[in-house]
Amino acid sequence: MYCPNCGSQLAPGARFCSSCGIAVADPSMTQPSAPPAYGAPYGYAVPRQMPAIFGGDWAGAAIVNAIGLGAMFALSLIGAIAGGTGNAPQGSAVFSVVFHFVAMAAGGSVSFESGLGGDSVDVAFRPLTVALVGYGLLAFAFLRRLRRGGPLTRAGYGLQVGRVAVIHVGALAVIALLSRLGDAGPFVVDSSVDVASTMFYGAATLGIALFTVTVLGLPGLFPGRVEHYRGLIAGPVRAMLFLTVASSVVTFVLVLVLMADDPGGNRLGIAVPSTENVGDLVRQIITLVVLVLPNLAGYVLLFGMGVPLHVGVSLGDLGGEESRTILDAAGDDGLYWVMAGIALVLLVATGWYSARHSPVTATGKRVGWWLAAVMPVALFVLALGLDTSASAGGFGGGGGFDLFFVILLGAVYGIGVGMLGTVLVRRREPAPGHPMTRPGYGPPPLGYGPPPQDYGPPSQGYGPPTGFRPPPR
Repeated sequence: MYCPNCGSQLAPGARFCSSCGIAVADPSMTQPSAPPAYGAPYGYAVPRQMPAIFGGDWAGAAIVNAIGLGAMFALSLIGAIAGGTGNAPQGSAVFSVVFHFVAMAAGGSVSFESGLGGDSVDVAFRPLTVALVGYGLLAFAFLRRLRRGGPLTRAGYGLQVGRVAVIHVGALAVIALLSRLGDAGPFVVDSSVDVASTMFYGAATLGIALFTVTVLGLPGLFPGRVEHYRGLIAGPVRAMLFLTVASSVVTFVLVLVLMADDPGGNRLGIAVPSTENVGDLVRQIITLVVLVLPNLAGYVLLFGMGVPLHVGVSLGDLGGEESRTILDAAGDDGLYWVMAGIALVLLVATGWYSARHSPVTATGKRVGWWLAAVMPVALFVLALGLDTSASAGGFGGGGGFDLFFVILLGAVYGIGVGMLGTVLVRRREPAPGHPMTRPGYGPPPLGYGPPPQDYGPPSQGYGPPTGFRPPPR
């Protein structure tokens, strides 16, 4: 069976061409047409073929985006209702808040006029729970859709990525525009989301999510040296996902402990919910989990690693910026050493997890040092998502981590815990279920060390084997 558009051979039962993406659902269309013996007749106009990007699985790309954006809308709706003080938002205010949260999770900034003084307020904040869950489900649905579509080629993969990106960027533009339909609250007037930043950062986040699932879920798509390096970074990438989930869980437990010790206080730079009213407490915890828990986890992790935190405040022509590290904070409150200990334990566990899912060399040693290449990039992306700023009239403020130290300490901790993980993991063969044990991946050990010895040509098979006794007649 061949594609009627490009002539590529089709897999049995395939609905789309893996090369050009055109739909071939009708079996009668998959029969190859005999080319003319002497070319096209004189004066015959060859019809122009539609570019491959305009064909293919557009419905699948729309479904993938609907899953991811739908999850973001659901979490934003829960956060908007649970985060309301007193009565929950009503009418168009609910939808406006939801659209704002989704656009901010994609990376957009918000501008509005305060209903109190009429000053213009600009806010840049990213609710990472909404972003991680939404883009994670989108990427997972994208991977499942590709796997169910039959044999995959690099061209088909690239075209489908383009279709998903086009629909996603267009949907984010619509969401940013719809956020202007209603006021987000009684003190928020003429609120709007920046369309350009929403589309740009949303596309960048989509690229990171699709790259992650490609590394983890599509072995063999890019053969040769690219596949070699994909196998090397698959374990560290998986380990950074483990670090994200583990740090969020540990931070949630830390908040519960601080809440029991000092309800309504502000310990370790974390605003602890109050326990005076059970209903308000439940709403505050739900808001924390569905909106900003990874934000707090990132703060605990990076600050505990020793990355300097810059906090700046400006008032008219006056202003200043303060930089604090874990050493400065521990000098004021010894409880900050708990944060450093949590970060160290999480990093050691990440190094062990990375080595556990990394390939082995020909000598049986784990390739753990590649965590030093992946961890700085992952922490850099996290630090960008944690940057927060707000300005109103002549007053402004914001905070963020020093990106240079994020990369430097990420590399230092990566090589340290990566090598420590190779010591902690005593297994000398690939972990069960590791991609390098799947059929067709290639030899499990990477080609480090001397090649196997050549024992010469095999013996010629003349005569029966030694000890062979012919059957009796």
